Amino acid sequence: QQEAAKVFPVSLRDEPPKVDGRTDEDWAEAEWVAVDEQTQAALCVAAGRLYAAFRTQEPALLDNSGESGLEMLFKTGGAIDLMVGTDPAAPAGRAAPAPGDLRLLIARVEGRTVAAAYRPNVPGTAKPLVFSSPARTITIDRVDDVSAAVEAASERRTVTRQTWRGPQTETFYDYEVSAPLEVLGLAARAGQEIRGDVGILRGRGGETCERVYWHNKASGVVSDVPSEAALTPALWGTWRFVAPAPAAPDR
Repeated sequence: QQEAAKVFPVSLRDEPPKVDGRTDEDWAEAEWVAVDEQTQAALCVAAGRLYAAFRTQEPALLDNSGESGLEMLFKTGGAIDLMVGTDPAAPAGRAAPAPGDLRLLIARVEGRTVAAAYRPNVPGTAKPLVFSSPARTITIDRVDDVSAAVEAASERRTVTRQTWRGPQTETFYDYEVSAPLEVLGLAARAGQEIRGDVGILRGRGGETCERVYWHNKASGVVSDVPSEAALTPALWGTWRFVAPAPAAPDR
C-alpha cells in the first residue's frame, strides 16, 4: 500500500481499433503492461469509447456460468476486470470508493457477452446491495447491466520463435473489449490522470479460482464475497491519458 502508484499510459487515438480479437495490427504501437507472467494488457480511448486489449495463454478467459446472477458475476468464472476512478479530483489515496469509482466486469455467459458495472458510491441511493461473509459486510449502491453497450471479441494466435533447440511454436489468446465513455461516466483528456487498474478473473468449473491485477497485488482472495466484491482505490495505479504524437511533416 505504501508503494508509489505505477503509471499506465492510456493513448488517445484518432482512429479506434477494430474489436475483432486481434492485437497484432491495431495494437502494434500500444504500451503493454504485465498483469502476471502469462498476461499483458493495453488501453486506449477513441471515438468516445474505452478499449482494452489482453494477450494471455487462457483459451477460455471470459467463460462464466453466470448462475448466481449479474450481481455475483465475480464469483462464477472468468472475466476481464477494469477498475476505474472516473473523477480526477477524487483523493488519490482514498481508502473507500468515491462517487465515480466503478468496476466493469466483462464475461461470456452461454456464448453471450455480459457486462456489469459495479458502482459502490452513488449519492442518494436508498437500498444498496449487501455483500456479506462471517468476517465482514460491505455495500455497493448499484450494479448496472451494461451488456448491450459493451463489445468483446477473442482470437487464437500462434507465434513461432527460433531457439537453440530450433523453431518453437507458442499459442496465445487475444481479447479485446470496448465500452462507451458515457456509460462509464468518464471524460478522458490529454494529460489527465485518474486512479485505475486492469485485471482478469480465472475460472474453473463455474467458479472463480484466481484474481490477478496489474497494480493491486493484494487481490488473491477468492473465498470471501465482500473481499471479492470490494473496490480498493488506494491499491490502484494511475492511468494517464496521452495524446497521440503529431504526424511527421511531409517532405
